[in-house]
Amino acid sequence: SGTGLDDTYALFVSGGHTLQHRHYDANHFTIYKQGYLALDSGARQGDSDHNYYRQTIAHNCVLIKMLDEPSMIGSTPVRAGGQFNPLASETVAFETSPYYSYVASDATEAYYEEKCDMMVRQFVFLPPDHFVVFDRVIATRPDYAKTWLLHHANEPVFEGKTWHSDQDRGRIFCRTLLPEDAALEPVGGPGKEFIADDHNWEVAPGHLPDEQVPEVMGRWRVEVKPGAERTNDVFLHLIQVGD
Repeated sequence: SGTGLDDTYALFVSGGHTLQHRHYDANHFTIYKQGYLALDSGARQGDSDHNYYRQTIAHNCVLIKMLDEPSMIGSTPVRAGGQFNPLASETVAFETSPYYSYVASDATEAYYEEKCDMMVRQFVFLPPDHFVVFDRVIATRPDYAKTWLLHHANEPVFEGKTWHSDQDRGRIFCRTLLPEDAALEPVGGPGKEFIADDHNWEVAPGHLPDEQVPEVMGRWRVEVKPGAERTNDVFLHLIQVGD
């Protein structure tokens, strides 16, 4: 929304041409407003353990959990229904004006074709403080569970299908509008900050101040799941940020 200390900043991940320093994070977004409100979680401080923070589950993306999915790409785990090709997303639309910024990204081929027929995200920023996130997801089988993710610094507070979380001087609200039967679940807290497939990828001893996970590494996430098995789902979320 500007370049000041109190402005709203957003980042969106799509496309790319090099594997260096890439994560499995196609269609991920980060939002900053007087604090880190929608996080890229798990960034390590002096620790070479890539087992969590490169995975899709560490980002604000969508998971599709396939039975017996391969769990490794080289030496990097790719678990919990994430992506396998960090260069396979494509920006199919981008437009910006003083009134809005809009991007559409097709990340279908970032997922195994055995489990994903479509993963397209449309992301709209309405300055200074509102975002609309719309995802079209088609799995190859109805029992391949889909999960929409939003990562937070601190524990979210729920009121129905709306929740909020704070970091520094900022606050983020998110409301699930679709699917209508969505089930929402907070995941995180001490010993569960970096959990994936029931394993918490803890930071090695000696790399954290007072052995406490800093807020900006992400301590919580919200998982949004359809209430029934089906191949086709849409996720529609409204986000507002402020002080």
